[in-house]
Amino acid sequence: MQFIKTNEAIDYDQALVKMHKIVDKIIEEDCNDTIWFLEHRPVYTVGYTTYDEFLLKYGSKINNIPVIKSERGGKITFHGPGQRICYLMINIKRLYNKIDLHRFLNGIHHTIIKSLEKFNINGIQDPEYPGVWIAHNHSLYKIAAIGMKIRKGVSYHGFAININNDIKNFEMINPCGIIDAGRSITSMQKILEKTIKIDLFDEILQYELRKTFCT
Repeated sequence: MQFIKTNEAIDYDQALVKMHKIVDKIIEEDCNDTIWFLEHRPVYTVGYTTYDEFLLKYGSKINNIPVIKSERGGKITFHGPGQRICYLMINIKRLYNKIDLHRFLNGIHHTIIKSLEKFNINGIQDPEYPGVWIAHNHSLYKIAAIGMKIRKGVSYHGFAININNDIKNFEMINPCGIIDAGRSITSMQKILEKTIKIDLFDEILQYELRKTFCT
């Protein structure tokens, strides 16, 4: 397992090109499983099954931020600086001796929740809605989104945790359809009322990822 990190925010399309190259090498057994920490420049991404619907509704830009079709499933969400993106390029068929997506997704949820615990934030899972949630004032707030793909037993794409990012960008959309359920988005910065040292969070996240996926 190798961990790589890009410190400057990069374009979504640029990241996809690099991610696919790594996945190809893992499939060809020319590269170790790879976990990539990065941030995106501001972008709205929409799952491939609902992109046409959202394009008609929102157009190709929202407040001059591009709306891009993603390979993942699901609806629309936002990515931007201050949000930790984690791409997981892991041969899960080799990891579990079979393609066990349920176990893999549970591992991702567990890893995020354990990382948040180190900051005294109690994340929870909801069987009806993927991602990690925070319970507050009889409502649930989403703090981390998960969206994965599998190709030839190798995972790609990953998850996004709201750390110091401006969550106002989510107010322009119905992120992952959660507004319909009376829910909204939050961040670690908003919950703790202070800026989080992202390098410290990355150290904790990497530790938890190793415990979960380096067996």
